[in-house]
Amino acid sequence: MRRFLRLLGACALITAAVAAAVPSQPAMRAMAARPPFVTGWIPNWSSTVVTEGLTGITGNSSLFMEVSPFAYSATGATTIALSGTQANLDSSITTLRNKGLKVV
Repeated sequence: MRRFLRLLGACALITAAVAAAVPSQPAMRAMAARPPFVTGWIPNWSSTVVTEGLTGITGNSSLFMEVSPFAYSATGATTIALSGTQANLDSSITTLRNKGLKVV
């Protein structure tokens, strides 16, 4: 009997946990109404790659909420360096901000 009560209690806990994890209908409608949250990154190491990355993102800017230019690399235990040119990075940031995207 004691074993049965433990099993019954465990089932009740699992059922409660599953019920709490499944969103309600109003919550599901609210999630469906939100625009998708897409984030992306673009490389900075060559102007060709920057151009291709920007074209893909700016051509679909309504899907993106933020973009992170991949601009720096670790070069040692305590040092970082720019992965491409400052001009590529500045151009990318300006283009992304002009499209209304957040730059991280």
